[in-house]
Amino acid sequence: MRWRTGLLAAAGLTMMLTASGCGHETGGPPAGWEPSAENLEALHMAEEHLVRDCMAAAGHHYTPQPGTGYQRYAATRFRLVLDDAQWANRYGYGAANPARVAAARAEQTSTPTSARTAALLGPAPTGVTARLPDGTQVTTSNLGCLSQARVTLYGDLGRWLWAQQTVSNLPVADETDLRRDPRYTAAVMAWSRCARAHGQPVDSPVELRNTASRTWSTMDARTADQHDKQLASVEARCALQHNVGVLVRTVEVELTYEVRRPYQRAVAELRRLQYAALATL
Repeated sequence: MRWRTGLLAAAGLTMMLTASGCGHETGGPPAGWEPSAENLEALHMAEEHLVRDCMAAAGHHYTPQPGTGYQRYAATRFRLVLDDAQWANRYGYGAANPARVAAARAEQTSTPTSARTAALLGPAPTGVTARLPDGTQVTTSNLGCLSQARVTLYGDLGRWLWAQQTVSNLPVADETDLRRDPRYTAAVMAWSRCARAHGQPVDSPVELRNTASRTWSTMDARTADQHDKQLASVEARCALQHNVGVLVRTVEVELTYEVRRPYQRAVAELRRLQYAALATL
């Protein structure tokens, strides 16, 4: 069986944490708690505003950019299938036109002077080190405005680095492995019949998303955004009609239960840090 890692792929792991008794410490989050999209965006924007103020004090301009929290939530919750109609109608697939995202970041990279970079990220990516369950060692600077913002939010930069990077590398099931499960195959086939009935002749949610991606480069931002939401709405409508999201996430949790065991403590720690930081906002 093959495994790969996914960005913040902790959705569904709540079942594992709850079953093993993790996720609730004195003063910590309730058992099974996971941050909502709004929670993640609130944490992201709090970090962005702290960075802005720190950069201003160092003589540099920095404009907070919204949206990363929502994108992180979507990358986790809807990695395999989008099954939230309200989300689809409001955000589409999350990032919309890549060109628009690139434009939003243009200001931050238009004048990447060494002084500005050092103020933001620190003079060198050293100072704090963490070792992940797979043996990988990651480091970050304990200086710079970004690290200072995270210390303000989460307290212990080393604990945050270890938990965040571990969860970012949480193993997820390869789609080929999922397709070996007859429940997954049946769910995707039902979803495909529904999608075709709504004018989208595709075999899976992945194929529908690829269709959306191919059209982005041929449309202006507004048209691409509308098209993105239309396709996402089809995916969500059909997923809800056949309960595909719950089934697919259940299958993945079953497939990854054992391989994710070494990551459970980091997931619980990240949730604790996030919960505590939210209480200060």
